[in-house]
Amino acid sequence: MVLAVVLFGLLLTSMIGVSTAAATQPDWTEKYDAWVITPPEEDPPSHPEGEPRTEIHVPWRAIEKSPAIQLLLVPQYTLTISATAGGTTDPAPGSYVYDEGTEVTVTAIPDEFYEFDHWELDGAVRSENPIDVLMDADHTLHAVFITWD
Repeated sequence: MVLAVVLFGLLLTSMIGVSTAAATQPDWTEKYDAWVITPPEEDPPSHPEGEPRTEIHVPWRAIEKSPAIQLLLVPQYTLTISATAGGTTDPAPGSYVYDEGTEVTVTAIPDEFYEFDHWELDGAVRSENPIDVLMDADHTLHAVFITWD
């Protein structure tokens, strides 16, 4: 499980003391790899001008002092999808991260001369197609295809 941190607030750049210079001001609408809360005894590290940001550092003292900022920890889980020979899935086989509570619909798509037989969801056999997976934990979903008789 991964915890994603989501920040809400008004005028975040001015509240946390980020420079207003265009080259150093983060774009709060971008998606970053991490939102890092800096401990109260530390200052956020500086960011080299012109380099892409992968994380945003928010000083804890700004969160303590501002009622406009709220932190929400959103649990995230991984859905790993695979398939036997004879077909594919939509979304395609691979690993995907979803917020807790998300319902993911996956469809098995057989190749010519094959048919969908069943799913294996965390080892349990399921026959519906498409299948809905509730993201309440990490899940493994395997599509099984068979040839026509």
